[in-house]
Amino acid sequence: GGRISGEGVLRRSKVTDPVTGQSRRISNESPYGGSAMFTQDLPKLRTVWGADVVGGFRETAYRLSEIETRKVSAAVQLFAEYKMRPDLTVRVEAQAMNQRNAQRIREVYVGPRNLRVLDYTDVRNLEWGGSLNIRVRKSFG
Repeated sequence: GGRISGEGVLRRSKVTDPVTGQSRRISNESPYGGSAMFTQDLPKLRTVWGADVVGGFRETAYRLSEIETRKVSAAVQLFAEYKMRPDLTVRVEAQAMNQRNAQRIREVYVGPRNLRVLDYTDVRNLEWGGSLNIRVRKSFG
């Protein structure tokens, strides 16, 4: 009585870096991505419940004197929707149940990157817990 669906993407790119002359992937292009969804109708309970998973990603931006990489982990969301009456629905969502995190890594060079003189690396981590959302929807007329 449930439904599972999903989608995924794999990207492959190759360009010549104008600063270093070396081969690399296109800036800000994640090599992969995807999501999966599960839903199940429970008609006797007038409820629909399910889970959504959005895949993480990693992308890198190449600049004249900097390389910035962003990594974001997968996110999991659970939900339940209860139809109290034909015109009144309550939805509860628990988002980011898996302690989603993101990381930004900046490699800053002294001058152009092709000189290969790394000045510093800045690593920032951001983690956020989940959230609980409640939505009430009422139809009129």
